[in-house]
Amino acid sequence: MATKGMKNLFGGLFNKPEQESAKKEPELVSESHQREKAMITRLQSIDLDNPQRMLSDAKLKEYGIREAIKYSCGELKFSLITDQDIVNMDNNMRYIIDALEEAVMQGREMTAEWACTALVFAVKNLRTDIAAVDQEYAKEVMECRVQYSENLKLLVQLCREHDNLTANLEEQHRRRDEKRQELDRLKNHYMTRRDSGALDVARARLEQYAHNPAKMGDEAMALRDELSQMHLYKASLIEVETAINADQVTLNNRAAEIESRRNALSNPPHVTDPKLQDRINEANRIYREKLRRELNQAEESLRSYDIHISAMSELANHSVHITSVAKALEMAKQMELEQYEHMLAEQQAEELRARSAANVAAIKETIRVQQQEWEQLRNTEPVVEQEYEQQPIYNVEYDYE
Repeated sequence: MATKGMKNLFGGLFNKPEQESAKKEPELVSESHQREKAMITRLQSIDLDNPQRMLSDAKLKEYGIREAIKYSCGELKFSLITDQDIVNMDNNMRYIIDALEEAVMQGREMTAEWACTALVFAVKNLRTDIAAVDQEYAKEVMECRVQYSENLKLLVQLCREHDNLTANLEEQHRRRDEKRQELDRLKNHYMTRRDSGALDVARARLEQYAHNPAKMGDEAMALRDELSQMHLYKASLIEVETAINADQVTLNNRAAEIESRRNALSNPPHVTDPKLQDRINEANRIYREKLRRELNQAEESLRSYDIHISAMSELANHSVHITSVAKALEMAKQMELEQYEHMLAEQQAEELRARSAANVAAIKETIRVQQQEWEQLRNTEPVVEQEYEQQPIYNVEYDYE
């Protein structure tokens, strides 16, 4: 039987750590409960029934956003108690939740889809206790989870940028179509008056007094301004086309980066070889540095573009008469060239139609001649058949007699 002294000894050995853990555990539980409770409140604040949301009901159902929020809230009720620092993981999850709400309200379909997926993956793969077999590499496993969480956040960031670029491209396409329609309207208005001869005097005075605007006259000056306006519309159209091409390249790059992040997230976060994980981290670091260099290059390009636009605006504000007249005449000659090319195309098409009509007429004539010959042959055939049938009958009667 154990004595009182031995009981106190063993009680001191075994009960003291339990008492210390009992002191720590309520703090950890309380802190964890606060984190989870805040996230649950944030998720439940996403108003999916808001009439002002721009994401359609079909997409809301297709992506399973209601189910994902319900599943996440249910899982977050079970507190994650760990001695590891999960501040970064919590921050990344908050970012994903904010991105999901923004996508629902603004109708960003790709962001809504992958933010919903990232939320489920974060709850499923990052908020479970580390298995006993991985306790030896608990620190490495947690680092891998943090990196996995960063990849989830980066995927959502890329989707947001992809959606923003898509919306920007749609707006630029709309602006391009408007500018193109306005330019066509101005061209047609000018060509109609030029073809009718209403601009002959103004065009002659514009070319004659290009270096002496005082003698040009109001009509010629108005024509100069009209042609200059068309030239500016064309330059603006070219500029919009260039911006569309640049944004399209960026959009394609973002799509490739999204696919790369999806591949990186295809496997759950676990560690089997710490050295392999170090190599993966190094590869991710190199990739992030590459992204940083590309971002710096993009920012430098934007600065250069702003300088270019400022210089163009400064030049546009200076009224240079000879330059504007030259641009106007160039625009007029270009439209004449376009009309001449259009006339040549019409002439070639007319010649082709004429040759086709002649060929059709020849074929019809050949068919008509063949039909006449066939009718003549049909008209002569019954006579031959009648003579051929009477001859044998006559011979048979003669032989019989």
